[in-house]
Amino acid sequence: MPFDINLEEGERLIANLSFVVPKDPEPFHIAITDRAIFLPRIKFFAVQDPTYCERVLLSQVVEAKVKKLSPFFLWTLAFLMVIVGMVTTGMMLLPVLKGEGGKVSGYPPAVAIVGLVIPFVSRRRYGLSISIVDETFLWKPRLHVDRASRSGLEIFLTQTADALRQAGIKVTDERGNSVVRTKPSA
Repeated sequence: MPFDINLEEGERLIANLSFVVPKDPEPFHIAITDRAIFLPRIKFFAVQDPTYCERVLLSQVVEAKVKKLSPFFLWTLAFLMVIVGMVTTGMMLLPVLKGEGGKVSGYPPAVAIVGLVIPFVSRRRYGLSISIVDETFLWKPRLHVDRASRSGLEIFLTQTADALRQAGIKVTDERGNSVVRTKPSA
């Protein structure tokens, strides 16, 4: 389903933002007006398309954060990938080094190398958290390795934070001084 926003009489659109990564099946959309925020949601039970657009009034929004995402799951995954990659590489090369022959593949060392790279890529990973009166909306973007996707995400998060501030919502940005500005500061 497309991300459809329906404005009420006299409602002003502040921003209609999308974060699209090439070859990514699902873009992330958010729209901010002077009365509401439009968030993407997924139905728990649906016959066809489970996605829909939810209108959340600004009076229900407590605060928004550009939040540093916890890297512990990715660090654990990286550790397991390094261990499994090194062990399978050793088991694969052991018969070859003994002179017994065997089949050599590049997958086990590649798994170990990717496991070594993940902690460096995941250390500066940020998402968007919007605290609503009865729940919290959290968007965790995929892990991006290339510089273009990472800088595009930084710009998207900055534009979203600026639009939320224009709507009168308290925004906390945990990125510190490394924030990419879309407009020059006055």
